[in-house]
Amino acid sequence: MHTLTHEGGHVLGASHDQSQPKSWIRNDPGSLECLWKEGYIMSYVDGGAKHHRFSHCSLRQIRNVIIMRGRSCWTVSNTAHTNQGKYPGMEVAPNAFCKNVFPDKANVTADMNSPRMRECMVKCQYAEYSEVCYYGRCRTYVKTYFTYEHALDYMYCGDRQVCVQGVCGGKPVTPPPRPAEAPATQKKRNYRNADTKYCKHRVSLRL
Repeated sequence: MHTLTHEGGHVLGASHDQSQPKSWIRNDPGSLECLWKEGYIMSYVDGGAKHHRFSHCSLRQIRNVIIMRGRSCWTVSNTAHTNQGKYPGMEVAPNAFCKNVFPDKANVTADMNSPRMRECMVKCQYAEYSEVCYYGRCRTYVKTYFTYEHALDYMYCGDRQVCVQGVCGGKPVTPPPRPAEAPATQKKRNYRNADTKYCKHRVSLRL
């Protein structure tokens, strides 16, 4: 998601932080005053929660392009599939998330009890086993490798708290209720002559 957002920033006129104004974009303010080391979206440095946000320089550059291009730039011209009320952390299980971090390893898990989950950093880990034998006696050793990755939005990070843009403290989202349906008009029915059928109930499941 970070790479997609970073490249989207470029499309909208944002340079890497701490860059000169672009000569090919009229009135481009550049981003010299926003330091690369601060680690916002338009930097490769991991600035923690800031890595989920644009610096004020990037926002100023994007604003300049949108104003210059006019309404045609921000008018929605096509439709896209949306899943209202659902976010990546609701759809991707932590272990599956970590499997993508170590795709060629077995026994990959996410340690959701790691203290750094409070910083919205997922500890992805895998174990490797080795057997060492001396004079007919063998012992099995386990070595665990791990790395930390930014949690997806709405991954759980504490007691009924979720991560939102790298900050633990958001509340779990309940999908919006469906609009109430008008009550059906009941008609008097002759149950003596009615057919006997099973009733099918629709059950709403929340992921």
